[in-house]
Amino acid sequence: LSRTACIALDTETTGTAATDVVLELAYVAVNACGAVVREYAMLLRPDPSITTNHGQAIHHIPLDEAHAHGANPAVHLPEFAAFVRDAAARGVRIVAHNAMFDVGKIARTAAMSGVGARLPPMFCTMHKSMQPIMARTGVEAYPFM
Repeated sequence: LSRTACIALDTETTGTAATDVVLELAYVAVNACGAVVREYAMLLRPDPSITTNHGQAIHHIPLDEAHAHGANPAVHLPEFAAFVRDAAARGVRIVAHNAMFDVGKIARTAAMSGVGARLPPMFCTMHKSMQPIMARTGVEAYPFM
């Protein structure tokens, strides 16, 4: 990944509640010209206590499929987080849309799996896109950001 300029990451989750977890973790790495240099997607096996999947209407990942075929998050989340931290330390820009949500769900899923998955600071496209609205109206559109 020596030619990588940016890594854009995303998650698919069981929902938006504090108790929801990551079902799929993905990223795309691009070079300075915007060409894809690496892609990654991993279906994760949720804890057996997870029995609802409100996010399925959006991402179409059946919970039973994730339970049956998902990878162990206790293995993959720390590896993923280490990869992202290493890339950031080498100057690669890490980007996510609604980064706080993704980072929070990754942390929740890791904690349920008994591991850590600390991620570096990243650029949040959702937060950045709201700045002109906040400047124009004086209203914080996403006060939790």
